[in-house]
Amino acid sequence: MWSAIAAVSSGLTLIAFFAAVMASAYRRKLTADAELIRTAPSSDRARVLLAHYGFIEVPTEKLTKAQIHDVAVKQIQGKASRFLITAITVVLVALIFACLAAFAVAKAYRTYAVESRLREIESAGAELRGQLYRITSRSGTLLGGVKVASQWGDAVANDHPDIRQLTDVLRGLIADFEQDFGGLALSPSQDFMMRLAKATQLSATGDCEEALQLLPDDEISIEIDRAEDTISRVTQALTARGYIFRQLRKWQQALECYQRIRALRPNRPSDLLPIADCQSHLGSKADALLTLGAAIRALDQAGLPSVTARDAAAIYINRGVLLHELADEEGALRDYDAAIKIMKERSRTESALSDDMLDFALYNHAMILLGLNRRDEGLKELGDAIAGLRDCAKREGRRDVRSCLAAALNSRAIVQFNQSTSEAVVADLDEAVAILDQLVQVENHSASLPLLGGFLANRARFREDHRDVAGALADYEKSATTFNELVDRRGQGEFSEDLANVLNALAWTYACARDPQYRNGEKAVQYAIRARELSRGADVIVLDTLAAAYAESGRFDLAVKWQRAAIAMTDSLAKAEFEERLKQYQEGKPFRVP
Repeated sequence: MWSAIAAVSSGLTLIAFFAAVMASAYRRKLTADAELIRTAPSSDRARVLLAHYGFIEVPTEKLTKAQIHDVAVKQIQGKASRFLITAITVVLVALIFACLAAFAVAKAYRTYAVESRLREIESAGAELRGQLYRITSRSGTLLGGVKVASQWGDAVANDHPDIRQLTDVLRGLIADFEQDFGGLALSPSQDFMMRLAKATQLSATGDCEEALQLLPDDEISIEIDRAEDTISRVTQALTARGYIFRQLRKWQQALECYQRIRALRPNRPSDLLPIADCQSHLGSKADALLTLGAAIRALDQAGLPSVTARDAAAIYINRGVLLHELADEEGALRDYDAAIKIMKERSRTESALSDDMLDFALYNHAMILLGLNRRDEGLKELGDAIAGLRDCAKREGRRDVRSCLAAALNSRAIVQFNQSTSEAVVADLDEAVAILDQLVQVENHSASLPLLGGFLANRARFREDHRDVAGALADYEKSATTFNELVDRRGQGEFSEDLANVLNALAWTYACARDPQYRNGEKAVQYAIRARELSRGADVIVLDTLAAAYAESGRFDLAVKWQRAAIAMTDSLAKAEFEERLKQYQEGKPFRVP
């Protein structure tokens, strides 16, 4: 509105000033004529009057020359006065229009400045949301090694260097805007845009509950109903809410957000990725498989030019993960092959941004081959993936890539536990543990805790197999501390089994080590009891260990009790071994590892 007023009032002001100038000039001419008549000599006065006779507006036939002279002068002076009043009025009107125009221009400029800054904030927020989407859309692309290796994607976005940089930029833009325009009343759409940007920034830094309060669901519905041109902004708001719910592990609410996005823009295959991911987390793997199948069919219809190679590869990779979990290894291999082909044929403009996705695809493909006992092929591809991930980690320093590299190194070490030199296995495990130690201890990256606990346990088992008991105990202790922290944070359930297994290994070593310097009956009993609590007394191996721990501490009556409980729970080949140990405990002899 104000920009229109500025344009209109500026034209009126110009016309008014032009009219004022003309009126003023005409008044000066009339004043000059009146002065000329008044001061003219008597001999010339008749001629002067004749020259200005047209100004006399009354009959002059009966008037004397002196009277005509006086009438002419008075009429000229009257017209001059009227033109003076007109000129003054026009000038005042012009000044009013000028002030209005100046105010409108200032208002329009301020509005332009606000909208320009808001567009800048909106652009920065959209870029940040895009990065968050791209990272979290591949949350299922790690397999093998330990069972928690695929969980890094849900939290890694907070620690991605690009995310940190974009978050800092957005935070700075918002702060500058509030400093410059803090007292300005924003329009509803502008206020919605600002809250969306703030929510994006907060969600990227982990302040999820506060971010959700800025984007209430009922208001997003109102925005959708209000006008079609808000759909793009609303889909961004729903994307932000979906990401926040994923961070909070509220998968059903996240799924509803992504389904609403899909309804608003049904022609984007990549929008099906987070839907499938949420369905998978909710336990509906069959539904997730159908969703990803629909995404792949949409890819075939849309063609790669309309979809980035990265998104297309992510769809195939995620379906490959699901197929592998559903024991369809051949189907998983086909999807990984398709992802690798897409990434190798991607455009040059995408190459620098997509190397990690190729390495993820190679890693998953290699793990399937190894699972199918195609060891040589699998190890070769795993080596290629490790080399690519190592280069990417050095080039970009990204935490998600380093986590994947550690997982790949751990997987290669496990494959070669009994089929390679100890130096090669130890080198892989040491590098994997060092990477995760850096992430957890130095960079405080809590999402890497499950991986660190699992890799420490793997290195401990390898050291134990190679009779490095001191090293094995140290790694088991660190692993137990790591998993215990996770259980304390999340409660018994998700990592209870991992902690129980590590505590059981510690208790067994402290109870049964060949070298007496490593035996400790008190610790053995303490760890075995805790392992039994975590496993709810249902793990026969833990009961066998508890019996050995009591035997080492000299409490053979309890050793006999728990050994009999273990025997009663098993009908496997281990039963004979258990019965042999029972005889030893009845004779007052603790068990020793051969």
